[in-house]
Amino acid sequence: MRFLASYVTTGRWQAVLVTAVTALLTPLLPFLSLFSGGVVSLITLKVGPLQALQLMGLAMLAVMLLSVFLPSGAVLGLVILVMVWLPVWGLSVNLRRNADQGRSVLLASLFGAMLVVVFHLSLDSPGQWWEPFLLEYFAPVMEQLDQAERTQFAQSLGQIATVLTGLIATALAVSLLLSLMLGRWWQAMLVNPGGFGEEFRDLKIGRTPSLAILLLVTVAFLSGVDGLGQDLFMVAMLPLLLQGTALIHALVKQSGASRGWLLGMYLLLVLAGPVALLLAVAGALDNWFDFRAYASPKGGAGDS
Repeated sequence: MRFLASYVTTGRWQAVLVTAVTALLTPLLPFLSLFSGGVVSLITLKVGPLQALQLMGLAMLAVMLLSVFLPSGAVLGLVILVMVWLPVWGLSVNLRRNADQGRSVLLASLFGAMLVVVFHLSLDSPGQWWEPFLLEYFAPVMEQLDQAERTQFAQSLGQIATVLTGLIATALAVSLLLSLMLGRWWQAMLVNPGGFGEEFRDLKIGRTPSLAILLLVTVAFLSGVDGLGQDLFMVAMLPLLLQGTALIHALVKQSGASRGWLLGMYLLLVLAGPVALLLAVAGALDNWFDFRAYASPKGGAGDS
């Protein structure tokens, strides 16, 4: 990873090459969009916002030229530009100016919330809009089932469709933050080893944004718009969840506890859904009680 970070910062064309190629390969390997956005973030943070804009323009041109051999390349490049590069660039500019990951988390979540609101304003029922796409995508699977199983599977897809807008918006916000943090981590590896870990452990949302999140979700649930509350809830809980995660990292570091606690936390996040809600609650309370102050600092500088 350090080699890749060094490579893309040695020259403009190296950065363009990695950004464009990872963008083009995203349909085959979706996680590569994180690297494409990560390069944009790194150049913005380390070199400058203007240079990052130039990078995006040249990478977009490279994708369009390569679309001669890949018909979907032009459309893919436009989607990556609008949904990944530009949002990550904006988040990186904010982080470069303020060195506050909490604010960047809020901005990414706001972007996801705006997508949710636009979707609900544009469609009478987003869930019903998604359902045919799910049925078409899983049609080969359903053909192998008997009638009873097919009916049950279709009902399950219908339930998934009702929350799919919120899931996609939240996943997009998470992917933007992962690209941002990847760029910040690369930057720390090159110029400030240990800086990323220290900055992440200090992540806080603040009391006013926390109250605004709770108010937003409450109003959405009371609005009467079908599904708007649950979709916004998923996106709005993301900042509090990340603060709760940063809190656990900070407590483990300050208390000198084993990193096995962190591994356990992430395993529980994957295997037990309610743990995410508990972390979000802990993150919200941390804005008032400052749990970090109760752990005695031990050890040296943060890891990267």
